[in-house]
Amino acid sequence: MPAPLVTTTAPAFKTTLLAALQARPNLAGIQVVSTFPGDTLRPVAVYFGHTTATVVPPVMAGSRIKRQETYLVEVYIDVCDGSNDVFKAEAAAYGIMGELDECLAADATQGNAGGSAQQIIDSWIASWESRPYVDDTRQGWAALLKVEVQVRARLR
Repeated sequence: MPAPLVTTTAPAFKTTLLAALQARPNLAGIQVVSTFPGDTLRPVAVYFGHTTATVVPPVMAGSRIKRQETYLVEVYIDVCDGSNDVFKAEAAAYGIMGELDECLAADATQGNAGGSAQQIIDSWIASWESRPYVDDTRQGWAALLKVEVQVRARLR
């Protein structure tokens, strides 16, 4: 089977961002994983959701086709500490979003995660949405913060 062509920077970006978040000292002890952890969900967790992309048609540059893409990576911040105070849970979630923002601000290209065939141009928090709810499993008010990270990248 031939080697796969590089079609998007998304997997490399998400892998690098995950490692950067896991390495942040202020997130030590917080569950930071690639996808919803299911039955192993801890009181405070960060995980990725959907990725949606918009692709700009290729432009010929010499003998190579260059394509630019823009995509949104959903990052979920899920906080339920067992308290009866939803505002406390939301405040904790916003604090974690601040760590994500600092991580992106420190390196918006995530070290140009794509390697030589890809280039992350930049990334930032494009939007967020807070959803308070009662978590029967973890016993208390919870805050689910959906953060959308916008990424611009190109394939070389």
